[in-house]
Amino acid sequence: GEAAARWRLPPSRSGVAPRAAQSATANPARGKDVSPEELEEQSLQACGWGELLEDLAEYASTRLGQEAVRVMQPPEGGAWQSEMLLDETEAAMVMENHLGASIDFGGIMSAEVRRALYKAEKYASLGGDELAAMVAFIGSAARLKKTVENVAVNGVPPPELAPLRNIVAAMAPRPEVADAIKSCVDDQGGFKDGASPELRRARSQRAAAEAKLRRALQNANGQVTTHQGRVVLAVTPPAPAGSLIVGVAAGGGLVLIEPPGVVLLNGQLAQCVASEETAIDAIRRRLTNEVNKATPDLFAALDVVTRLDVIAARARQASAMNACRPTFVLPPGRAIDSTGGLGGLGFSGGVDGSYDETRALREAREAEKAAMFPSVIAGSTGGGYPGDDGEDDFNDEGGTREEDDDKGELLVELAGLRQPVLAAQAIRAQRAARREAAKRAALSKKRTGLLEEGGATDDSDVDDDLLLGVRRGVDPRTYGGGDVARVKGPVPVDVFVPLNARCVVITGPNTGGKTAAMKAVGLASLMARSGLFVPAEMARLPWFDSVLVDIGDSQDLMQSLSTFSARLAKQRAILSAAGADSLV
Repeated sequence: GEAAARWRLPPSRSGVAPRAAQSATANPARGKDVSPEELEEQSLQACGWGELLEDLAEYASTRLGQEAVRVMQPPEGGAWQSEMLLDETEAAMVMENHLGASIDFGGIMSAEVRRALYKAEKYASLGGDELAAMVAFIGSAARLKKTVENVAVNGVPPPELAPLRNIVAAMAPRPEVADAIKSCVDDQGGFKDGASPELRRARSQRAAAEAKLRRALQNANGQVTTHQGRVVLAVTPPAPAGSLIVGVAAGGGLVLIEPPGVVLLNGQLAQCVASEETAIDAIRRRLTNEVNKATPDLFAALDVVTRLDVIAARARQASAMNACRPTFVLPPGRAIDSTGGLGGLGFSGGVDGSYDETRALREAREAEKAAMFPSVIAGSTGGGYPGDDGEDDFNDEGGTREEDDDKGELLVELAGLRQPVLAAQAIRAQRAARREAAKRAALSKKRTGLLEEGGATDDSDVDDDLLLGVRRGVDPRTYGGGDVARVKGPVPVDVFVPLNARCVVITGPNTGGKTAAMKAVGLASLMARSGLFVPAEMARLPWFDSVLVDIGDSQDLMQSLSTFSARLAKQRAILSAAGADSLV
């Protein structure tokens, strides 16, 4: 774009465009330049990243957690950062699924707390509801920290939870602030009488003034009501002589009056109400000052809670999809750099120094997976990867291609990969079907008075047959049980790429799943990079620093951009942005 701007000629005074400009305008094949930012955004959109984040946000418990999920972008810190995110996701899964400790965010109104902290930072007085939300947040944050730190197996903290313990270790919920607020504010945001001597005295005087008004109006003719904070009588016209008329009601059918003896009492009540409001304002300023002193720690605690909510959402989505942890593969000819960047490829350590324990546990899990799903390389007959013709390919030296390609090692190994967006849609549809079946069962029980048995009232969230597919002997395209409506799910695919391959060609008929398979691979790489588990039986792939996608028709009539020129513009941008570690 900058180079084009340098040679572009100024417009001619005669109104005729210069020849260079005419040729550039008349050449639609140049297309519109695509900036790197636009290319990244379009690639993420083409893969279905936005739809996946919307599904992930449904697993978040707080407002800020949902906001953080929806704006989440794949990290750029290398495989080391992705491994840390995966460790966090795995720790949350172990904590909730295996150790039975729930990551509970109940009572946290994160958006209200954030707004209250911003106000307190500027010394703007907080209201009773905001102070009550602050108390609930501090209590929930302290309880969440205690839950994570107190999880133990045989009295020993599990090493798998080290990432979560490291996150909550620096959190200081400041319970003394909550105690100061609770002494003055109740759970509904009202101010207690004992919050200050001034408030107690003002409310006592207000109660006495209201009692005098009730006695004064006890035997009066008319209906006692209030008008603009004053106690009045509603009588039919005409008004009694000597009364103060303050308004009308019922379209003029009633007159609001203050009898002569009530005017002074209403004035005294108004003074008591003003005194009460003054006392409450003083309490609000005092408590706001207490919150202001703790705003750095409370902001940090809010960030930790939001981060934990995002981690819990990743773990719960992985559990719902029956996803597996991806493993990063080092591309051929690349060396491991301990300083970071690409060097984190293949690293499987923890984040708290307990690398040996975490690696041993992960190796045990990999061995279990290998027993459940033997690799196509180990012990395979015929070709070194799926799709081979079943015959050994010999080179000129008499050896096999497997021996030359590091004994058939794969660069990408995605076994039983399910399209993540389609899997999420199927899970939501299945949940809706289960809720509908439960409603029908409850209605039938109410009508007949009998408890119906069967799968219609199953409270499980996801059918494993949907997620494991035909490998469990069940057609994943139609599943369900009992009265639960059968919902179509994604068909698992296997993607295997040899170690030294740089290009993969996918062929097949229309509507055969080629585009869905490509999007699934791109989305799987983005998920692995972002700390999300991949919905597959096995996931081994390199760490890609960018995923560049050109799928679909980008015709734009407003920009005079044909389908062909749009594709050329996109591919030109991809060639400029792609690097050695890019997935195109």
